[in-house]
Amino acid sequence: MDNSYKENKSRRAFGRTDKAVCKLYVSKGAEKWTEVYAVNISAGGTKFISRLVQLEEGDEIFVRIDLLSGFSEFVFKTRAKISRKENAETYAVQFLDMSKANQVMLDEIVHANNRKFSKID
Repeated sequence: MDNSYKENKSRRAFGRTDKAVCKLYVSKGAEKWTEVYAVNISAGGTKFISRLVQLEEGDEIFVRIDLLSGFSEFVFKTRAKISRKENAETYAVQFLDMSKANQVMLDEIVHANNRKFSKID
């Protein structure tokens, strides 16, 4: 088993990846969506960069995740809270009401993605 996964699992409830597994969009009112750059993502939250949105710690937003897995794409939305504003463009968010099924799906894809990129050929 991949040791980094075991270490990560002991620190977090969900695995995290910085590999491109999704497209990420944010909205203040779930109407007008802005694509942002996902720095990393897990089933518990994400970190993103955007010059087009202005948010503050504690703000509640909506996040749309277009999740890519093989030849399939899954799209789901969830509410999120800005847990940390690292600078004028970088935000860490915690997902607030993602369904258990979507959490499991995202976590499995993250772990599969991490295993794929951690193999040395």
